[in-house]
Amino acid sequence: MADILTKEEKTSIIESRKKGLSRDKFNFELAIIEENAISTPNSDVLSTTNSQLADINARIAALDAELASLEE
Repeated sequence: MADILTKEEKTSIIESRKKGLSRDKFNFELAIIEENAISTPNSDVLSTTNSQLADINARIAALDAELASLEE
């Protein structure tokens, strides 16, 4: 089956998804800052948030790899 989307359209979609993930990443980073700001940070909250942040970083890396593959 022939590709329906052009390279530029695929790139635009990937960049849009990366932008959304970047927003999520920033929100998690703020959540960590906020949690660390209180007198007794909840280690479970920090652990979960750090795990979610790592997942987002992995997703962004996967999208970067897909972008690179479009350049080949």
